[in-house]
This record gives sequence, C-alpha cells and structure tokens, in this order.
Amino acid sequence: MFKYFTSTTLEAWCPGSGGGEAIANILTGKVDPSGHLPITFPRSVKQLPRPTINGVKGGAPAKTVDYNIEGANVGYRWYQKHYLKPLFAFGYGLSYTTFNQGEPQVSKHGNVVKVRLKISNTGHVVGADVAQIYVQVPGDSVRRLAGFKKVDLKPGQSKDVSVTLNPRLLADFDTAHDRWTIKAGTYRIYAGVSNMDVGSPVRVTLSEHHLSP
Repeated sequence: MFKYFTSTTLEAWCPGSGGGEAIANILTGKVDPSGHLPITFPRSVKQLPRPTINGVKGGAPAKTVDYNIEGANVGYRWYQKHYLKPLFAFGYGLSYTTFNQGEPQVSKHGNVVKVRLKISNTGHVVGADVAQIYVQVPGDSVRRLAGFKKVDLKPGQSKDVSVTLNPRLLADFDTAHDRWTIKAGTYRIYAGVSNMDVGSPVRVTLSEHHLSP
C-alpha cells in the first residue's frame, strides 16, 4: 500500500488524540483518503502576492494588511488570475480508487442555479469524491467556487449529485449601494476535481438581481 505515497504528501491537520490511529488506517488502506485542499500550496514564495511583508520584523505579526494588490482575488483566485501553476491547487486531493464525473446539467429557477452530475467509482475500493462547482461570472476571467458536495461510493457504484449554488457566491458587492449584485449576462459553470482541473463549461443566462448585505 505504501507505493501510493512515493510521490505524494499525506497531511494531517490538527489530528488530536486519535491522529495516530487515523494516519495508520490510511497508510494501511483500511480507510480511503478523501480530503481535498481548502488552500493552495505554491511552488515557491515567488508565486505569492507578497513574498515579503513590509513592516514585519523578528516574526512579529503585521497590525494592518492592505489587500490592494490582490483585490477580490485572494487565495486560489490569485493564482488563476496571474496564470500561476501552484504545487497543489485549491480543491486537490487523491484517493486509493478512481472516479469519473459526468457532464454537468444546469437548471435554474429565477436566479437560483442547480447543477446535477453523475459520479462513478471506477476503481476497486470504497471511496469518496467531491463534486466541485466553479462559476465564471460575466466580465471576469477567474473561476470562483460556488458549491460542492461529497459523495461516498462503493466500487462500480454511481450516484447522481445535485448542488444548489449559493446566489451570493455568484454576486459582487456594490459598495455604492451597500448590496450584493448578480450581473445580467451569461455565466460559465464548471465541474471539476480542483480549481485548476475542470471540465468544459456549461452556460446559463441570469438576469440582474440584488441581494441584501
């Protein structure tokens, strides 16, 4: 079983008192690893928006952080905006089994968007996959995570997964009117296994809509 980790990193965050047993269960194959990264691992500090932080001396934390460099494109969106290929992308994860995600089907009721797709376990052990739905709003080149759902599957099993997208994650904040605004236009919907690994987009047209802050 250890051959799976010859070129892979096993990360155990805040494992607690049962951490040793949990890691042993993964290493021996008793449990299939199914976690996906909630952050991005850069290839080097040169990929970061701030390789060094001004005003930080001797490890002291900065009192003020100004996001004038990143703007709204913080975290995984920074790498995509600047065409940077990180070491491990946001949403990335591995398993002892393999999965296949079908083509997403998009429906809407008003400005509420629902994405359906079939996920199949094409391997030989029980595992869990995560359907990650990303959206590219009109006028923006960056995909943003708008919904996800985890599904457990036996070998050879398939399940239909439905993900309702949070309308606020399709919107941008209008500071002049103190509200969130969903722009009118065509939105591109992607299903994938990480922010950097998605399929072909499905398009849906939405009308302008305002949400309270």
